[in-house]
Formats: sequence, structure tokens, C-alpha cells
Amino acid sequence: MIKMEGRLLNLGTVDSCGRKFAEDCKITFPNKVPVHWNFDRLYDPRPVIGDANIVRDDKGLVCEVNLTTDLLTEDEYYVGGYYTNVKRHDENSICVIDACALRSMSIVLAPADKSLKIRKEENNV
Repeated sequence: MIKMEGRLLNLGTVDSCGRKFAEDCKITFPNKVPVHWNFDRLYDPRPVIGDANIVRDDKGLVCEVNLTTDLLTEDEYYVGGYYTNVKRHDENSICVIDACALRSMSIVLAPADKSLKIRKEENNV
């Protein structure tokens, strides 16, 4: 098992898709979510490559990831969240997300926010 940690979501910043999670965004999430590769087959449990513990802090969401595959050998990966029940409004051509529910996360190749990364834990290198 590979253990990684990092940031899954930044509040109050606009991503490359023109979206922003409001600083007071109401986000619901379970303690643990499945981790997928590049959002593949979100409704099919077979491609799940791990799980992640999610915690909210003053900047957004952080995660501790347990990967169950040995195929990912890099020390760092970009990540993104899969959200449902999204409540939003537009503000100066920016989609502002006011509320949502995190359902899963993915390791991604083309991130909407390049600051959202997970890294191998120090004692796991």
C-alpha cells in the first residue's frame, strides 16, 4: 500500500475552468471516499485504486490517501474531486459553488488547479 497526502480543494480561488468554491461553501463528505484513476468509471467499483480520508481545514479539503495499486510509482500526482448536489451561482463570469457533496476523488492528468497534489508521505519513501 502506498500512502500519500495533500490538498484536494482550495476555497476562494478560481480554477482553470472558471469555477470557484466559495470560502463559506457548505461541503458534505464522508470520512473516507474512493480514489479512482482520472475519473474512470465512477459508478463501477472495480477501477477503485484506493481510498482517502478527507478533512476540512481553513483553506479547503486535505486528504490522506491509501493507494492499493503498485502501478503508480511517482512521488507526486495531481488530484481532483467528484462532487454532486452542487448549488451554484454566477458572479462576473465565474461559476461560484455555494454547496456540494464530495463523492470520490481521482488522480488526474490534466488538473483544473495545479496546486491540488498528493505526495508520498515522508516515512513511505
